Amino acid sequence: MAATPAAKKRGTSKSSEAVRTRLLDAAMTEFAEHGFEGASTRAIARRAGADQPQINYHFDSKEAL
Repeated sequence: MAATPAAKKRGTSKSSEAVRTRLLDAAMTEFAEHGFEGASTRAIARRAGADQPQINYHFDSKEAL
């Protein structure tokens, strides 16, 4: 399966998109359990099996996530 044109432009790959998806799933869970203010980006990254800076790479901020 080929990457989307936007993904090619950013230089992302399937694994990068997988990290992005895991971060979204983890954020939904953290926000549901702790609320937006109580959820930390470190906890989201840990739950997603990712590094915290990947949140800023994919989403720019907690708010954008």
